[in-house]
Amino acid sequence: MLLKFLFSSFIFCLSITNYCYAQPKMHLTEHRILLTEANPKYDYQFYNQGTSAAECTTQFIDFNVTANGQLRSVKNGNGPTTSAKALLRASPKRIRLEPNQAQKIKVIARNLRRQPNAEWVSYLSLRCKNLVKATDQKMQITPNFVFNIPVIVRKGQLGAKVHFSDVDILEQNNQQTIQFNLNREGNRSLYGRIDVLDESDNILTFVKGLSIYQQTQSLPKSLTLKNKASGKLKLRFVESEKFGNASASWTQP
Repeated sequence: MLLKFLFSSFIFCLSITNYCYAQPKMHLTEHRILLTEANPKYDYQFYNQGTSAAECTTQFIDFNVTANGQLRSVKNGNGPTTSAKALLRASPKRIRLEPNQAQKIKVIARNLRRQPNAEWVSYLSLRCKNLVKATDQKMQITPNFVFNIPVIVRKGQLGAKVHFSDVDILEQNNQQTIQFNLNREGNRSLYGRIDVLDESDNILTFVKGLSIYQQTQSLPKSLTLKNKASGKLKLRFVESEKFGNASASWTQP
Protein backbone atom coordinates (compact mmCIF):
# COMPACT_ATOMS: atom_id res chain seq x y z
CA MET A 1 0.00 0.00 0.00
CA LEU A 2 1.26 3.37 -0.96
CA LEU A 3 1.69 6.63 0.64
CA LYS A 4 -1.91 7.06 0.20
CA PHE A 5 -1.12 4.77 3.07
CA LEU A 6 -0.40 7.51 5.26
CA PHE A 7 -3.78 6.45 4.70
CA SER A 8 -4.88 10.01 5.12
CA SER A 9 -8.34 10.96 4.06
CA PHE A 10 -10.01 14.29 3.48
CA ILE A 11 -13.66 14.51 4.40
CA PHE A 12 -14.96 17.48 2.44
CA CYS A 13 -18.17 19.28 3.33
CA LEU A 14 -19.71 21.93 1.10
CA SER A 15 -19.93 25.59 2.08
CA ILE A 16 -21.75 28.45 0.42
CA THR A 17 -19.81 31.17 2.19
CA ASN A 18 -16.50 32.72 1.34
CA TYR A 19 -15.09 31.12 4.50
CA CYS A 20 -14.35 28.04 2.42
CA TYR A 21 -11.32 29.96 1.10
CA ALA A 22 -9.90 30.41 4.61
CA GLN A 23 -8.95 26.92 5.69
CA PRO A 24 -6.32 25.21 7.79
CA LYS A 25 -3.65 23.38 5.82
CA MET A 26 -1.99 20.64 7.82
CA HIS A 27 1.60 19.61 7.16
CA LEU A 28 2.67 16.27 8.65
CA THR A 29 6.35 15.74 9.44
CA GLU A 30 6.31 11.92 9.49
CA HIS A 31 4.25 9.35 7.64
CA ARG A 32 4.80 6.64 10.28
CA ILE A 33 5.80 6.39 13.92
CA LEU A 34 8.04 3.60 15.25
CA LEU A 35 8.11 2.82 18.98
CA THR A 36 10.34 0.18 20.59
CA GLU A 37 11.26 -0.97 24.08
CA ALA A 38 14.42 1.16 23.84
CA ASN A 39 12.54 4.17 22.42
CA PRO A 40 8.92 3.97 23.63
CA LYS A 41 8.15 7.70 23.28
CA TYR A 42 7.89 9.99 20.27
CA ASP A 43 6.95 13.66 19.85
CA TYR A 44 4.94 13.81 16.66
CA GLN A 45 4.93 17.31 15.19
CA PHE A 46 2.55 18.84 12.67
CA TYR A 47 1.92 22.35 11.38
CA ASN A 48 -1.03 24.48 10.40
CA GLN A 49 0.17 26.21 7.24
CA GLY A 50 -3.29 27.53 6.42
CA THR A 51 -4.99 30.87 6.94
CA SER A 52 -7.48 29.93 9.67
CA ALA A 53 -7.37 28.24 13.04
CA ALA A 54 -8.09 24.54 13.45
CA GLU A 55 -9.40 22.42 16.28
CA CYS A 56 -7.99 18.90 16.31
CA THR A 57 -8.65 15.77 18.33
CA THR A 58 -6.56 12.60 18.59
CA GLN A 59 -7.47 8.97 19.08
CA PHE A 60 -6.10 5.55 18.16
CA ILE A 61 -7.98 3.41 15.67
CA ASP A 62 -7.47 0.11 13.86
CA PHE A 63 -7.91 -1.23 10.34
CA ASN A 64 -8.16 -4.82 9.24
CA VAL A 65 -5.72 -5.81 6.51
CA THR A 66 -6.71 -8.16 3.69
CA ALA A 67 -4.47 -10.90 2.31
CA ASN A 68 -3.53 -8.64 -0.63
CA GLY A 69 -2.71 -5.65 1.55
CA GLN A 70 -5.91 -3.58 1.43
CA LEU A 71 -7.07 -1.72 4.55
CA ARG A 72 -10.65 -2.21 5.71
CA SER A 73 -12.59 -0.44 8.45
CA VAL A 74 -13.16 -2.45 11.61
CA LYS A 75 -16.79 -3.53 11.97
CA ASN A 76 -18.57 -4.93 15.03
CA GLY A 77 -15.41 -4.69 17.09
CA ASN A 78 -13.66 -7.41 15.07
CA GLY A 79 -10.26 -5.74 14.92
CA PRO A 80 -6.85 -7.24 14.14
CA THR A 81 -5.04 -9.39 16.69
CA THR A 82 -1.98 -7.21 16.06
CA SER A 83 -3.69 -4.05 17.36
CA ALA A 84 -1.46 -1.72 19.40
CA LYS A 85 -4.33 0.31 20.87
CA ALA A 86 -4.08 -1.23 24.34
CA LEU A 87 -0.41 -0.20 24.53
CA LEU A 88 -0.68 3.35 23.21
CA ARG A 89 -1.36 6.71 24.78
CA ALA A 90 -1.30 10.19 23.21
CA SER A 91 -1.47 13.69 24.66
CA PRO A 92 -2.91 16.22 24.33
CA LYS A 93 -6.19 14.79 23.09
CA ARG A 94 -7.63 18.13 21.98
CA ILE A 95 -5.70 20.93 20.29
CA ARG A 96 -6.42 24.41 19.00
CA LEU A 97 -3.89 25.34 16.36
CA GLU A 98 -3.62 28.88 15.02
CA PRO A 99 -2.38 29.65 11.48
CA ASN A 100 1.38 29.13 11.03
CA GLN A 101 1.71 27.37 14.36
CA ALA A 102 3.19 23.96 15.18
CA GLN A 103 2.04 21.39 17.70
CA LYS A 104 3.62 18.28 19.20
CA ILE A 105 1.67 15.20 20.20
CA LYS A 106 3.44 12.89 22.62
CA VAL A 107 2.87 9.26 21.64
CA ILE A 108 3.85 6.60 24.18
CA ALA A 109 3.93 2.78 24.14
CA ARG A 110 3.33 1.49 27.68
CA ASN A 111 4.02 -1.80 29.48
CA LEU A 112 6.23 -3.23 26.73
CA ARG A 113 8.32 -5.09 29.30
CA ARG A 114 5.32 -7.28 30.08
CA GLN A 115 4.70 -8.14 26.44
CA PRO A 116 6.14 -11.00 24.36
CA ASN A 117 8.49 -10.26 21.48
CA ALA A 118 6.18 -9.14 18.69
CA GLU A 119 4.99 -6.27 16.52
CA TRP A 120 1.69 -4.38 16.87
CA VAL A 121 0.20 -1.68 14.63
CA SER A 122 -2.56 0.89 15.14
CA TYR A 123 -3.20 4.37 13.75
CA LEU A 124 -3.01 7.80 15.33
CA SER A 125 -6.15 9.43 13.94
CA LEU A 126 -5.80 13.20 13.78
CA ARG A 127 -9.15 14.88 13.09
CA CYS A 128 -9.14 18.62 12.43
CA LYS A 129 -11.95 21.04 11.64
CA ASN A 130 -11.88 24.61 10.45
CA LEU A 131 -12.70 27.23 13.08
CA VAL A 132 -14.61 30.07 11.46
CA LYS A 133 -17.06 32.60 12.82
CA ALA A 134 -20.68 31.94 12.04
CA THR A 135 -22.69 34.55 10.17
CA ASP A 136 -26.37 35.36 10.34
CA GLN A 137 -26.71 35.83 6.60
CA LYS A 138 -24.91 32.86 5.13
CA MET A 139 -25.08 29.18 5.94
CA GLN A 140 -21.77 27.37 6.24
CA ILE A 141 -20.51 23.87 6.88
CA THR A 142 -16.89 23.58 7.93
CA PRO A 143 -14.58 20.98 6.37
CA ASN A 144 -13.09 18.15 8.40
CA PHE A 145 -9.60 16.79 7.74
CA VAL A 146 -8.73 13.26 8.88
CA PHE A 147 -5.16 11.95 8.87
CA ASN A 148 -4.43 8.37 9.97
CA ILE A 149 -0.76 7.89 10.83
CA PRO A 150 0.45 4.29 11.35
CA VAL A 151 2.08 3.65 14.74
CA ILE A 152 4.29 0.56 14.72
CA VAL A 153 5.23 -0.89 18.12
CA ARG A 154 8.00 -3.51 18.28
CA LYS A 155 9.59 -5.52 21.04
CA GLY A 156 12.56 -7.85 20.65
CA GLN A 157 14.65 -8.87 17.67
CA LEU A 158 12.17 -9.37 14.85
CA GLY A 159 13.01 -10.38 11.30
CA ALA A 160 11.55 -10.28 7.82
CA LYS A 161 12.58 -11.43 4.34
CA VAL A 162 11.23 -10.27 1.00
CA HIS A 163 11.40 -11.50 -2.60
CA PHE A 164 9.77 -10.91 -5.99
CA SER A 165 7.76 -13.57 -7.80
CA ASP A 166 5.33 -14.04 -10.71
CA VAL A 167 6.87 -11.20 -12.70
CA ASP A 168 5.17 -10.49 -16.03
CA ILE A 169 5.97 -7.74 -18.54
CA LEU A 170 3.14 -6.59 -20.81
CA GLU A 171 3.59 -4.41 -23.89
CA GLN A 172 0.80 -2.37 -25.47
CA ASN A 173 0.77 0.89 -27.48
CA ASN A 174 4.54 1.19 -27.09
CA GLN A 175 4.19 1.11 -23.30
CA GLN A 176 5.39 -1.48 -20.84
CA THR A 177 3.58 -2.62 -17.73
CA ILE A 178 5.37 -4.80 -15.22
CA GLN A 179 3.25 -6.94 -12.91
CA PHE A 180 4.62 -8.88 -9.95
CA ASN A 181 4.11 -10.07 -6.40
CA LEU A 182 6.23 -8.82 -3.52
CA ASN A 183 6.36 -11.59 -0.92
CA ARG A 184 7.03 -11.19 2.81
CA GLU A 185 8.19 -13.76 5.35
CA GLY A 186 8.87 -13.24 9.04
CA ASN A 187 7.33 -11.79 12.20
CA ARG A 188 7.22 -8.10 11.35
CA SER A 189 5.93 -5.78 8.66
CA LEU A 190 7.95 -4.09 5.91
CA TYR A 191 8.12 -0.44 4.86
CA GLY A 192 10.10 0.76 1.87
CA ARG A 193 10.14 1.54 -1.85
CA ILE A 194 10.13 -0.31 -5.15
CA ASP A 195 12.17 0.86 -8.14
CA VAL A 196 11.90 -0.28 -11.75
CA LEU A 197 15.27 0.15 -13.48
CA ASP A 198 16.76 -0.31 -16.92
CA GLU A 199 19.97 -2.18 -17.76
CA SER A 200 22.05 0.86 -16.76
CA ASP A 201 20.30 1.12 -13.38
CA ASN A 202 18.40 4.26 -14.34
CA ILE A 203 15.13 4.50 -12.40
CA LEU A 204 12.20 4.33 -14.81
CA THR A 205 9.44 4.51 -12.22
CA PHE A 206 9.07 3.87 -8.51
CA VAL A 207 6.69 3.49 -5.60
CA LYS A 208 7.67 4.89 -2.22
CA GLY A 209 5.95 4.65 1.13
CA LEU A 210 5.07 1.01 0.50
CA SER A 211 3.71 -1.05 3.42
CA ILE A 212 3.44 -4.83 3.74
CA TYR A 213 1.75 -5.75 7.00
CA GLN A 214 1.94 -9.04 8.89
CA GLN A 215 -1.44 -10.13 7.55
CA THR A 216 -0.11 -9.96 3.99
CA GLN A 217 2.22 -12.64 2.66
CA SER A 218 2.06 -11.57 -1.00
CA LEU A 219 1.39 -8.04 -2.25
CA PRO A 220 0.42 -7.78 -5.96
CA LYS A 221 1.63 -4.68 -7.82
CA SER A 222 1.40 -3.33 -11.36
CA LEU A 223 3.55 -0.43 -12.61
CA THR A 224 3.37 1.18 -16.05
CA LEU A 225 6.38 2.84 -17.65
CA LYS A 226 5.86 6.12 -19.48
CA ASN A 227 8.25 5.05 -22.22
CA LYS A 228 9.28 1.63 -23.42
CA ALA A 229 12.68 0.74 -22.01
CA SER A 230 15.49 -0.68 -24.08
CA GLY A 231 17.14 -3.81 -22.77
CA LYS A 232 16.22 -5.84 -19.74
CA LEU A 233 14.22 -4.50 -16.82
CA LYS A 234 15.12 -4.80 -13.15
CA LEU A 235 13.10 -4.63 -9.94
CA ARG A 236 14.46 -3.50 -6.59
CA PHE A 237 12.91 -3.27 -3.13
CA VAL A 238 14.76 -1.44 -0.34
CA GLU A 239 13.33 -1.13 3.15
CA SER A 240 13.35 2.25 4.86
CA GLU A 241 16.42 2.31 7.09
CA LYS A 242 14.41 3.37 10.14
CA PHE A 243 12.35 0.17 10.00
CA GLY A 244 14.88 -2.46 8.91
CA ASN A 245 17.31 -3.57 6.22
CA ALA A 246 15.35 -6.05 4.12
CA SER A 247 15.90 -5.90 0.37
CA ALA A 248 15.12 -7.82 -2.81
CA SER A 249 16.00 -7.65 -6.50
CA TRP A 250 14.93 -9.24 -9.78
CA THR A 251 16.43 -9.05 -13.28
CA GLN A 252 14.58 -9.90 -16.46
CA PRO A 253 15.94 -13.18 -17.89
